[in-house]
Amino acid sequence: MKHVNTLKKGLFLLGAIAFIFTAKAQNARFQLIHNAADPILDTVDIYVNGSKVDNVAFRTASSLLATNAGVLRININDKSSNDSGDQVLVRFAPTLVANSNTIFMVSGVANPSNFAANPNSANTGVSLFARTVANFTAGNGKTQATFIHGITDAPAIDIIARRAPTAGNMPSNLAYGQVTSTPAIFFDNVETYFEARVAGTRNVIKGYKAGLSSFNQQAITVFASGFVNPAANQNGKPMALFAVDTNGNVVMLPEAARVQFIHNSPDTAVKRVDIYMNSNKVVSNLAFRAASSFLTTDAGDLSVRIASVNSTDTLFYIPSVNIVSGKSYVAIANGLKDTSMYAANPNGLDRSFTIDGLDSIVEGSTVANRFQYVVYNGSPNSVNISLNKLPSNSSFVSDLAYGDASNLLSDNANFVFNVSNTNKTEYNGAYAFRASGSDLNQTGVVFTSGFYSANGNPVGAPSFKILVALNDGTVRELSRLSNKLQVIHNSPDTTIRSVDVFANGVKFISGLKFRNATGITATDAYVPVRLNITKAGALDTANSLWAASLLPDSNFNIAIAHGFTGAAYRPNPNSVATNFDVTLVSPAKSNSTLPSPTNEVSFFHGSPNMGKVTIQGEQEGLFIARDNAYRSLYKYSPTKGNAAAQYFITNVIASGSPVSTYKANFVGRSGLAGIMFSSGISLNVTIGSTTRTFYDSAQKKNVTIISLLAWNKADSALFAADSNLRLGYYIAWSDGRVDTLERVRENLGVNELNTKNTAFVMYPNPATDKVTVAFTADQKQSLNVNIMDIRGALVKTVNVMPVLGENKVEIETGDLTKGIYFIQLNGLAGFTTQKLIIE
Repeated sequence: MKHVNTLKKGLFLLGAIAFIFTAKAQNARFQLIHNAADPILDTVDIYVNGSKVDNVAFRTASSLLATNAGVLRININDKSSNDSGDQVLVRFAPTLVANSNTIFMVSGVANPSNFAANPNSANTGVSLFARTVANFTAGNGKTQATFIHGITDAPAIDIIARRAPTAGNMPSNLAYGQVTSTPAIFFDNVETYFEARVAGTRNVIKGYKAGLSSFNQQAITVFASGFVNPAANQNGKPMALFAVDTNGNVVMLPEAARVQFIHNSPDTAVKRVDIYMNSNKVVSNLAFRAASSFLTTDAGDLSVRIASVNSTDTLFYIPSVNIVSGKSYVAIANGLKDTSMYAANPNGLDRSFTIDGLDSIVEGSTVANRFQYVVYNGSPNSVNISLNKLPSNSSFVSDLAYGDASNLLSDNANFVFNVSNTNKTEYNGAYAFRASGSDLNQTGVVFTSGFYSANGNPVGAPSFKILVALNDGTVRELSRLSNKLQVIHNSPDTTIRSVDVFANGVKFISGLKFRNATGITATDAYVPVRLNITKAGALDTANSLWAASLLPDSNFNIAIAHGFTGAAYRPNPNSVATNFDVTLVSPAKSNSTLPSPTNEVSFFHGSPNMGKVTIQGEQEGLFIARDNAYRSLYKYSPTKGNAAAQYFITNVIASGSPVSTYKANFVGRSGLAGIMFSSGISLNVTIGSTTRTFYDSAQKKNVTIISLLAWNKADSALFAADSNLRLGYYIAWSDGRVDTLERVRENLGVNELNTKNTAFVMYPNPATDKVTVAFTADQKQSLNVNIMDIRGALVKTVNVMPVLGENKVEIETGDLTKGIYFIQLNGLAGFTTQKLIIE
């Protein structure tokens, strides 16, 4: 640091000789700083209570002097004065408070009309600025600071400290002549950077480095001095920042700048580096894709050298680079130590190891509540790239070549973008940019890193990524967004028992069989993709069964293939088209959103010749499907995790409404989500007159039903051609497993159950205080809801006169003891029984 002489020793003698305390008088202390920048005031005589201090120089100060409290008479006279009344420039008579410490600073110009006006219209004539400090209490390891604005042609300023004070607030909107007020400002005794900005903006006037360790345990006054524009102020001294301690030692703070280093060389031989400035190591062991925080450095011409970590080699050397005071720079180490080992740049650009400097960065956003950043293309084999916001695909960075940076950008929201070549015919992934929360009001560099393409590069060369280096040195990788895709093959067409799936001409699923599903396959999201489905074994997409161009999002999506490549084997009763097609479930669920172990399933009607389907849980009373036509989906519904459940399935076809019951076992599927789907052809469409008997375990008795297995010849021929064609129900889980639902009862006859009045569900089961019985009736007919114990004894009955449509009967069970019961819905035409557990 540059030291400036203190005031003449005569002032200290004056303190020793003239300031004789009156007995029992209260004392006070003061310090006087000469900061009047008018060239004719470069040297002045100062009289304190009539005693002269001869030839006091500009930017010098007294020590902290003791005197009696009360009025202190200070005259500023021309340097050729003979006494206190001779050639007086200005007189001051401040009052010193008992037991206080006062800092006085003389500032201003003799004739303001000859100098540039103050931007805030402040009076710039010679003035005495004062700041009274109750106590100087810096303490060990601390420095106490007071700031004074003493530059006549400077606007109001904010002073920013890099290494914020440990106590007190840095001055903001400090106008000429103003002094920081209480409470006191304290700093740790470490190197600190002061940045003077135009008040309320990020526009930096100058930056300065303060080595506060030299002021340990002291109180200092930091004052701005000189002129912002000397040429407009009689060529007075230029702007500078000074610090003076209580002993009168004045130190000129050197102008400084800030530099952040980013290591972005993908050369595997340069994994870590050391960085030197003017032969001083300033950054040690900086890893690839890491950044330093901003470092304070002297302004002016500096040399910069980068070497391999703990090595004397030189990867890159700049003998002289001009660093401008107050600016913040980002220096990016980029390129390759050995270009022969890596792929060439497609535009023929030099890829040698180098340093690219960015000087448009500021520390902290210049726009409130926005993140500001530049985009830098640091991928050596990259084409010129564009960054395109989605979903509009509009470019916010265009045609950025390797080694180039964008203008300063700002954003205040999360958004998604993809990376493409300039004409948007090729893409290299999509990424999530998050400029919210702690990132707001910061600045950073968004940079591409690694190799744009693996072609021509050695195995293990860093792959393409996009990262952001924040101004605090934090480096974050932007998430490359993926579309998680599952494919279910549910086409009953016997000519395509297996299929292949291509994305942008590349096969990524081979030989997917009928009624099978893939696991989750990840592909790039928000990147245009052409999907093709072909017969298994296809070499290309020339004979696709189905094709679509998509811009997939970053959700989990399920593609369900269904229908026929030719004529349908059977017409659809609801006139729904049965051609081969793919239905996308988007967004789908890979895991249940309900508490474990509950599962969730969505139903897809995939049986081309079957009418609308309704599926209802036998115990839960929940619909898995409700009047779903072919090719339609039903919402996700909860199912019983790690347990078995039975479902009534109603197939609405021309011959009526038969009821089937299927059982699903969810053991081992805890927490998963899946797609329940119908599959195949409903072959048993001819109702015969024969009967058959089977034992119903729920009713514990034999039941006789009408046989519906009398197929016609066409159905028999289809079944003979492929037994897998027969109608079934399946669940494809997100992990790729497919479960077959087990038939429990199928096509029940009227001797077992009057389906018009007595099919019912009950919930909850097990129950505690009450149970609800729900059923649908299409005619009014009295029935009883009976509860019987395990021995068959009737313990409770409720008589019901149903309304047309859906009915619910709530039965109190709190008076029943814990155990197993049976609920029987008993109508005139028949009955059905289900087990109930009371807990």
